Amino acid sequence: MLTYDGTPEPVWSADEDWIGRELDDLQYVTAEGPAYDTARSGRAVLVPDLLEEADGRWHQFRPDAIRHGAAALFAFPVTFGMSVGGVLSGYRTTPGHLTLQQVNGAWFFAQAVALLLVKQLDTSIDDLSMPGSVLLHRAEIHRAAGILAEHFNIPVQQALDRLRAHAYGEGRPLRDVAHEVVSSYRRPNFRFPF
Repeated sequence: MLTYDGTPEPVWSADEDWIGRELDDLQYVTAEGPAYDTARSGRAVLVPDLLEEADGRWHQFRPDAIRHGAAALFAFPVTFGMSVGGVLSGYRTTPGHLTLQQVNGAWFFAQAVALLLVKQLDTSIDDLSMPGSVLLHRAEIHRAAGILAEHFNIPVQQALDRLRAHAYGEGRPLRDVAHEVVSSYRRPNFRFPF
């Protein structure tokens, strides 16, 4: 799903798929990658060989995506009528084009996701706070941003930017830095690392 400012916000990721989680977090931290391009343009992004990607995009994202094991990346818009409301993204650990059948399947699945999300939006807010809810993928990151915003008396977006920059600069997963902030901020004498 896209947030109010167009930032892709995952609503589902497989727990056992650590590469997918790392790629998603990396896109979120760098604000670049196929999901961002698809969210901005409303067009599918198909990169069959990330090593051969020659158009100069994704200067921060690309090298780290390769280091995490991605060799090919794909992103399809999830549309609600004429509006892009989200992005369905995937990757391969070996380079290669998607077959026509795979491309058609991804387009179909993106539209099915749109229908499921519309249905889920009717869910009560109490249901969204249950452990394992698909809508809470980055809840701890947003909570950490709120804590930082209050502590430093800055806007939440600026706090989120600080959190992202610190995670990227330290080469740590954003969710780990957020967890550190959330789990430690109430301790006496705790100092934020940035």
